[in-house]
Amino acid sequence: MPPTDLNVPFHEKDDAKRLGARWDAVRKTWFLPDGTDTAPFAKWLPQQSDINVRCTSYFIAQSVRACWHCGRDSHVFSFLLPCGHQTRQDSDASAEWELQESEAVIYYITQIPERVQMQMRSVTGHYRNDFSKTTQSFYWMNHCEHCGMKQGDFELFEEFDTPFCPINQEDASRILLRSVSEAFEASAASIAYEPGFFERMRILS
Repeated sequence: MPPTDLNVPFHEKDDAKRLGARWDAVRKTWFLPDGTDTAPFAKWLPQQSDINVRCTSYFIAQSVRACWHCGRDSHVFSFLLPCGHQTRQDSDASAEWELQESEAVIYYITQIPERVQMQMRSVTGHYRNDFSKTTQSFYWMNHCEHCGMKQGDFELFEEFDTPFCPINQEDASRILLRSVSEAFEASAASIAYEPGFFERMRILS
């Protein structure tokens, strides 16, 4: 069995360590070794969010933004889903899946499988699950490649003229797309539909 990852806020790391949690320096996360009793770690166990988006292939999108903390340009990443992906509105596992005819960018992602995590890690070591004081929750987010500070999803996706919400063709053309020919699934709180996204991007082989 694989280790159990934990969502441990920085200010509680000493408590988790004292109870027996270990730190994975590569993946930047706390975890429990196989066979460890999870009961003492209940408050740090990931919420088992139901998957609400899936598709047979996807893209890892890459852009650049100036870090709010150190001011240096840092690469940022997200997932782009092609038209034909499926979503469901209800968290009930019996809810029907709906086919979507437009490309979409997803964010505030709370759950992705290990195979998708591995694909992202092959591109960057600065996209990981972390705690947001703004949302008071854990989600998969970017971190500055220079100073390590969190780069929240709001500033990347929900404001105009930001890395994944460009306002003109020139800005959009700076986004690079890496194609991944594998199945994708996730639990995402926000989905932004982007008709014609591929027409404005550069797709890397």
